[in-house]
Amino acid sequence: PNLMAVWKDKGESRSRVATLLPCSFQVGRLNREAVRGLWASLSLELYYFTNDDDERYSIQANTHLLRNLMVQAASPPLGYPLFLSNVTIVPP
Repeated sequence: PNLMAVWKDKGESRSRVATLLPCSFQVGRLNREAVRGLWASLSLELYYFTNDDDERYSIQANTHLLRNLMVQAASPPLGYPLFLSNVTIVPP
């Protein structure tokens, strides 16, 4: 199936076509205790071992447990600070 949009922009007619394509993806579920355990090891590393290097190898070391994403999801000061901004419109 296709979806077509036609509009006028500054006196010029424009169009765009969107096509629905098949897509496959994987869904996973993380164990709550695994996440809490990784946050505990992060706390130990940052507070007691004082390793505050932004590019710590330990953050990226375990790809099977999605460690990098879980570290980012931890509440500050352990994880990364949230970035909030107003709505930004990028002109074409």
